[in-house]
Parts: sequence; C-alpha cells; structure tokens
Amino acid sequence: MAAAGFRLDITPLPRFEVVVDERGRPFAVPDRLPRLPLRQALALVRLPTHLNWSDPERTYDLADRQQRHRLYEIVLREGRAEDILGYIDGALLVDAWPELVLPAPIRRAWEDRAGMR
Repeated sequence: MAAAGFRLDITPLPRFEVVVDERGRPFAVPDRLPRLPLRQALALVRLPTHLNWSDPERTYDLADRQQRHRLYEIVLREGRAEDILGYIDGALLVDAWPELVLPAPIRRAWEDRAGMR
C-alpha cells in the first residue's frame, strides 16, 4: 500500500452514552474523543437549527479560537452523538477545555467518561 501512496489506519469509533442532568436534560458523551480531518476541524460552518435555534444564520469560523470555543459550548450542551462527531475535534477540545463555559453536569460527565482532565 505504501508503494501506491496509501496508508490504512484503523481507528476505534467513539461510543456514546446519553446522560441526563438533574433537571432532566439529556446530553451525549463519548467514551473517547473524536477526531476530525483538519479541513473539517477548521472549516466555516453554520449549525443546524436544532443546535443554534437562537441565531440560525450565524456562521462560525472554526479557525478562529473564540468562535470555535463558542461552537463547542453549543454542541456539547445541545448536540447529539452525530453532532459531536461532525463538529468536535478531540485535540482542539483538549486545548479549549479550561476556557469553555459549560454546565457542571456536562463538564463532570465529559471528564469522567471521555478523559477530559
């Protein structure tokens, strides 16, 4: 394969658990951090309405640290497993983690299950 210019990688897919906070709100948490291709991790994106209903026309530039952090906060609070897989890059999340504004139950669950300490 290398002679043909290819590399085969096997990467385990995250498995998700739906956790319910003390107010009865569910949120998804993976057992490992997802990774995105660089182009997708730093793309310009518009979140679907179920994630960003209050500002549905807003575009986020994920190459901009502040905009990426805001999008990550929204997706971690409101997102389903497929949203997390589509918008969250684990390495960039680790970098952002101390600065993200998240409800305590979400922060605890991610730290316990996805190793975000």
